[in-house]
Amino acid sequence: MTEAKADDLSTLDGIIDALYDSISGPAGEARDGERFRSLFLEGARLVRTALGEDGSASAVVMGVDEYLHA
Repeated sequence: MTEAKADDLSTLDGIIDALYDSISGPAGEARDGERFRSLFLEGARLVRTALGEDGSASAVVMGVDEYLHA
């Protein structure tokens, strides 16, 4: 596992900026998966809300790698 950059963890804003920088960008540009992984503890889970065709909400629970490949 890659160790997080000190600047990424020094403030709450730094963590949020690092999170968005590692997974956002122009279409077709690769995500920075190593940086993204470094922001989470081992075994971390991410939860995304999804809406079904009928409008019902559900939770989609993923590990960090699952999120990166979704």
